[in-house]
Amino acid sequence: MPPTPAGLRRLAAPVLLLLAAALGACGARETAEQGSASAVAADTTQPPLVAGAAADVLARARDGGADATIVNVWATWCGPCREEFPAMLATAERHAGRVRLLLMSADFEDQASEARAFLRSQGIRGTSWLKHENDQAFIDAHHPKWS
Repeated sequence: MPPTPAGLRRLAAPVLLLLAAALGACGARETAEQGSASAVAADTTQPPLVAGAAADVLARARDGGADATIVNVWATWCGPCREEFPAMLATAERHAGRVRLLLMSADFEDQASEARAFLRSQGIRGTSWLKHENDQAFIDAHHPKWS
């Protein structure tokens, strides 16, 4: 029996916290905000990777369109993030139409080509986001208790 919308919502909060904890465990590098949103050039041979802030992705997560939305914050330099990625995709696919998966890379702009290559290796063809703000602003926008 498929999970109810209420059950999916109850699942979403712990999943988001686990994702935040996993990324925090990866030892994110601190950097100053750099460049402009256009600094991540479009490449039609690669999955779309749009420079954006956490607020952009969270606004998209709140715009409806699914019973539950999972925001997966990942990075190419984060081993646990790469390891869990296929399971995230499988979960979203298994619950297509009810669960939406939004992908936000915490890689730096100079790592965009590596991020795109990883997305391509995972079969991602839709738009994903690349963090375009300093680390603390990014973290605080997701959740004030994320360290």
